[in-house]
Amino acid sequence: MDKLAIMMVKSLAVVIFILLFIGVFLLGRFVGNATPWYVTTSLLILLIVRWVYLRIKNKE
Repeated sequence: MDKLAIMMVKSLAVVIFILLFIGVFLLGRFVGNATPWYVTTSLLILLIVRWVYLRIKNKE
């Protein structure tokens, strides 16, 4: 059960990561040069990775 839960969390994280990446990319294109899209994307990626890491660490 634990391995299944970890696999589900990882797959869910990948799906959310892809959706957020597409969303931030489109948002960056709409906003224009006010804030570079890669800056917001990299910040979001760092936050997501940190959150997922903490979630997995706490479950163990």
